[in-house]
Amino acid sequence: MRNNMKQPFSPFFFLVFVLGMFLYTSTDSYAQILQLPDFKELYVNDYAELIPPEKEQSIRQQILQLKNTNGIELSVLTIKKVSDYGPSSSVDYFATQLFNNWKIGDSLKNNGVLIVVSELDRKMRIELGAGYSSAWDTKMKSIIDGVFIPQFKSGRYDQGILMGVNRVINTLRNPSSINNAPTSKSPTNNYREETTSAQKGPWYSRIPKLLYTIFVLPFVFLGTWLYRRRPRNCSVCTNKMEKLPEDRDDEHLEGGQVLEEYLKSVDYDVWLCTYCDHLEINRYKRWFNKHSNCDNCGFRTLITTKTVVQHATKYSTGTRRLDYNCKNCGHTDYELRTIPVIADTTSSGSSFGSSSSSSSSFGGGSSSGGGASGSW
Repeated sequence: MRNNMKQPFSPFFFLVFVLGMFLYTSTDSYAQILQLPDFKELYVNDYAELIPPEKEQSIRQQILQLKNTNGIELSVLTIKKVSDYGPSSSVDYFATQLFNNWKIGDSLKNNGVLIVVSELDRKMRIELGAGYSSAWDTKMKSIIDGVFIPQFKSGRYDQGILMGVNRVINTLRNPSSINNAPTSKSPTNNYREETTSAQKGPWYSRIPKLLYTIFVLPFVFLGTWLYRRRPRNCSVCTNKMEKLPEDRDDEHLEGGQVLEEYLKSVDYDVWLCTYCDHLEINRYKRWFNKHSNCDNCGFRTLITTKTVVQHATKYSTGTRRLDYNCKNCGHTDYELRTIPVIADTTSSGSSFGSSSSSSSSFGGGSSSGGGASGSW
């Protein structure tokens, strides 16, 4: 008997799945299944814990000064990986949706900037507001490739972010070398609006998001369900294979695989050829499960417990302890992470920052997908 774990392929149902996802992601409704993170403050949200407190404070001061002197909102976000927030693995798409969710930038000028660094994806994105022309995309790309990426490749994330943010801010303050600097009513805005309108495409882009949720998602899930259960032939003897029921497939799984199914972190389909005893085990990772992969045994049986050791205040960072415990192999570990300073939401300001205090929300800007990305 041979045990072969693989992902089955069906051109028809794969086409059904891709078509459904294409229709769904063609509008902003796909963002509904993204669990976008909220911001703890308007300047630096270091959720991947890549920046030590002293450099984080330096970056924060630069961003605040940029707002006070130039009226430009800029925010920095670090995360472990995009897939932590939903099924999409695209840093570009994630950054655009997050930008518009947070509403970074002036609502008229659309001059906000968002810098996203995804550590484990080894990708980053500088997302620009809709008020910037395509010339700014090229400039941001040069900063990514020339400043951020060289430092990231050497593992110096904190230095790369500090230097990169400094270069971005200097560029934003001196736009004379770039044509069509953002203004509230400029050809730049027309360019972005025309581009966005062209990207929206045909009739289905005008269908309300709720209808996509009601009709498209069931279609996608039905296609996936049928795809998994379609009849198939043995790759060894070409005879038809039998999908084993749940009460029989456990005898062909390892202990860790059985535990994954019990924890509902992974679902396995076991297919058996009754002619030659060839076995296929197909693994399907379940979305939105709290378990993660264990570095020791490799199974998705690791549970993380978070405990606040020291609470953050408006004036100092706090500390959070993350305890890791694998339900399969018993592996344990822990790490300490810094909790960002709490933003002051009691100030009288209503926009991004002021000379005396922090505000509680961004300025209402939006992005049409402009910017640049890089990987290392």
